[in-house]
Amino acid sequence: MKSQKLKYISYLFTYLVLLFSLLTMFEWAFHKQLIFTTNKDGATTKFNTALLFLLSIISLIICRIKQREYRKPFFILTYTILLISTLTLVEYIFRVNLHIDNLFVKDTFSAVNPGRMSEATAVCFVFFAIGLTGLKSTNRAYIATTQHIALVTSVVSLITILYFILKIPVESKIQFFKTMSIQTSMSFVFISSLLIFKSYNIGFKETILGNSYGSRSLQRLLPFIILIPFFLSFLMLTLINENIIGAQSGIIVYTLVLILSGFLYTYIISIGLNKSDYLRKALEKN
Repeated sequence: MKSQKLKYISYLFTYLVLLFSLLTMFEWAFHKQLIFTTNKDGATTKFNTALLFLLSIISLIICRIKQREYRKPFFILTYTILLISTLTLVEYIFRVNLHIDNLFVKDTFSAVNPGRMSEATAVCFVFFAIGLTGLKSTNRAYIATTQHIALVTSVVSLITILYFILKIPVESKIQFFKTMSIQTSMSFVFISSLLIFKSYNIGFKETILGNSYGSRSLQRLLPFIILIPFFLSFLMLTLINENIIGAQSGIIVYTLVLILSGFLYTYIISIGLNKSDYLRKALEKN
């Protein structure tokens, strides 16, 4: 049942990223600003970004095809992603122009670094490409390591998504995340999830999606770990921005509510686990 759900989710994520990348490339190719290239806060999804997402999806599609003739295209696509993203970081670090930003389509909309993907986007693609190499490895330690490395893309993307949902002004954002669009962030979450789904059942995947006692406990705790802090942050920021509560008081209230809700949620889960343990012991006696 779980594997069937993961299969449907994989299809959904694949089609969404394909749609996003192809439409974005279409907009840049015909110099149309419709949905995907411009955000309200000024962040844009560059052509190179969309292209690397397309290459990423193709890599993920062919990674599990067993015919040897697909192995070479997989590594060509993976190292192309790694090369372009690494060269983009080199441009930022050494303040040089390697003429890769407008190699395919000229950016006539951006005033600063036209055609160049953001630093955060380039970093995410570097880590994602490293994660892709683990899909063709037979070394258990290396596979587990690349799974965790690829998670960096999700963490960076989630920060940008939180900025968007919590409506943080551009001037209040960390410089590193200012020009990463919400569409790009969502796509990174999708392809990172697809990478985990297609990876071998070891390391992070084994822990987060397994059926062992520890994995089931983690799966029950995840909704609290992710959702409760988010909703509390949204509520506190709203109250602070509306001058209903001060910033210091908001931090105190946030901390207390988080502690109490965490205790209550864990307490409820513990009751359920104790019942399961009691039933197991009763069955063992019988």
